Amino acid sequence: MELLAKLAKYRYGHFAQEIPGYHIAHKVFDSYGYNIEAIGVDKNGLMIEELKKTKAQIVYITPTHQYPTGATMPIANRLKLIDYMRSINGLIIEDDYDSELAYNNRPIPSLQGLDRGDNVVYLGTFAKALSPSIRVGYMVVPSWMMKLYKESYDAHFARVSLTTQLTLATFMKEGHWDRHIRRIRTLNKKKHQAMKEALKKHLGKSFTIVAQGAGLAILIVPTKKDFDWKRLQTLAENAHIKIYLAKERSGGEFEAVRLGFGGFRLEEIEVAVEAFADVWKSM
Repeated sequence: MELLAKLAKYRYGHFAQEIPGYHIAHKVFDSYGYNIEAIGVDKNGLMIEELKKTKAQIVYITPTHQYPTGATMPIANRLKLIDYMRSINGLIIEDDYDSELAYNNRPIPSLQGLDRGDNVVYLGTFAKALSPSIRVGYMVVPSWMMKLYKESYDAHFARVSLTTQLTLATFMKEGHWDRHIRRIRTLNKKKHQAMKEALKKHLGKSFTIVAQGAGLAILIVPTKKDFDWKRLQTLAENAHIKIYLAKERSGGEFEAVRLGFGGFRLEEIEVAVEAFADVWKSM
């Protein structure tokens, strides 16, 4: 992300981002002195008409699984955004951080794949689908950015060892990656369903699911009004349960509890939800 902010600075100075959205992107581009615009999201992801009212030349989006609301940008909106950014010679940063982990919907073509110009940078990572410990990400950049990249990149400061990169390349070349994705998608779909069923069983009608069907978490909100989120955190802490709230890492007004299932074995999920339910019901 830092390298991308550095490269894009040669052309651009105004940056826009979804709000709520990924807090690290805001931090990185702010540290490079960009003027930053916050653009709202709705059920279709980034609000394009709102973007058009700004001076933003770069827009950072998570279109396949919007972070943190879970919205998916329809293909019509993707084409509309590409057309607009091309008309201003702008740049779309498409962060496709967990598209391999979609359980219900058919894949929608990436903006980078739909783009017929040089206006999209595609970001991907192996942290979600393979292992967070290897911390390997990648970029597919426009041709004009490749020259800048080659001039700016210093191999002496690579953050991922060449051994890890070459091992991963071999893993993919030999077909193990495709088999791994099929296996974990099947496993995580079962975990996703198990968590949904456990939530319905132990929380009853006290909650609403606001994001599901992809990734490694389900987001819920309470049905009751005037919910005290800080008290929930305190009660959970007292019960030795760590909870994650959406607003802590995404800004904006969107708030929800992020219930991850990726780190649990299938048989552990109901036990975890039951423990969380004891705290939730005490609110």
